[in-house]
Amino acid sequence: MTNIKKGDPLRSLWGHHASQVILRRGLRWRLGNGDNINVWRQPWLHDSNQPHVTTTMIEGREEMKIAELIINSSITWNHELIQHIFNDRYAHEIAKIPLNLTQQEDAPMWRFSKSGTYSVRSAYYQLMENIIDDNHLKEKVAHSSSSNTVAASHSWTKPPAGALKCNVDTTCYMDHNLYGIGACIRDAQGRFDGKPEVAEAEALGLLEAMQWIQNSHMPMFHVETVCLQVVHAIRTNSRNNTEFGKIIDMCRNLINLNQN
Repeated sequence: MTNIKKGDPLRSLWGHHASQVILRRGLRWRLGNGDNINVWRQPWLHDSNQPHVTTTMIEGREEMKIAELIINSSITWNHELIQHIFNDRYAHEIAKIPLNLTQQEDAPMWRFSKSGTYSVRSAYYQLMENIIDDNHLKEKVAHSSSSNTVAASHSWTKPPAGALKCNVDTTCYMDHNLYGIGACIRDAQGRFDGKPEVAEAEALGLLEAMQWIQNSHMPMFHVETVCLQVVHAIRTNSRNNTEFGKIIDMCRNLINLNQN
């Protein structure tokens, strides 16, 4: 994946321990259908500090793939199985990963670049950062933000354990001949399923809207979003191997299909 070539500045540093650390830290698998990612041996969690699962491997399930943790009929995580296998920390980290790309193949990506593609510059920058930190020449300031707990309304009735509930609401503007539709999916604890990055969530919202328009057999409307990162990504054809990039590809394909 890294494709280190002769003459690259990093090649002379490749025997350095820090460069090996950067390689391990930079690689993460983008989850698609989960058929090719080993639960125990490959980095796939979205935790930037520890993308590997370090829970003790279960005897007899050493080759377990992520696909085995997904309920195919509903395209949701098998929370009961996950809670049985992993501790609370890993169960929480897994539940945060949205299952948006189950029709795509799993693929390795380089998480130190926005495009998910390896570059010498990004690796060299991370290497220098690592060396500076090791020599205590840089002071890190940690910023923590309080986590928001989703509180269910008093009128909300939770679904059975292991199931998800989709709540739908509509607002009608009779005077203007307009209406709006909103929906959210929550588990039995009132939590939203998945916790994508903001730009990824914006792109997914656009994709869902465009798929709805297409499935409704309506002519393609002008679609507007306030997320400039999504707009820029769609207008450019640069390669992006991240989850965000794959969703953008799907949006772009829908636009191309409906150009006429």
